[in-house]
Amino acid sequence: MTRLYEFIDPKNNKPWLEVEYKEKKQRTYNTGKQAIDELVKQGKRVSYRSIEATSKMLDPSGKGIHANTVKTNEALYQYYLRFSRLRKTIKSQTKVTVSYQHLKVGRDLSQVRRRYMNLSRQELADRLIQAEEYIAEQQTKRNKSRFEQFQL
Repeated sequence: MTRLYEFIDPKNNKPWLEVEYKEKKQRTYNTGKQAIDELVKQGKRVSYRSIEATSKMLDPSGKGIHANTVKTNEALYQYYLRFSRLRKTIKSQTKVTVSYQHLKVGRDLSQVRRRYMNLSRQELADRLIQAEEYIAEQQTKRNKSRFEQFQL
């Protein structure tokens, strides 16, 4: 008696479907690339959803591709990264230096909390690192001046 689990391959390796998988991957890549090229040509934003909508308009069968397919098809995802704004906005962020001399002891902490809650995690991490660097520099200066006073 054979059991059902004996027929299931754990790697899901089905050599008879390899040709069909390759054809589908190639169709997905071509359709997605066409959609991205069209969006760039029109000057529109390249996003997963816009690729999905444009691919449905351009595909002769009307199927198009799903937004998640852009992520799962490696070649298409690499092509998407070339035109998406995601990378450009991350690269274009400049470091903002913050001056800590203007801070006062009796300031409104609820206002400060609201301002920090509007920042992204990346911006908060950058601000924290800058604050730690400033504190380290100030401690070094203070220790140096104390050491010089002690030597006199």
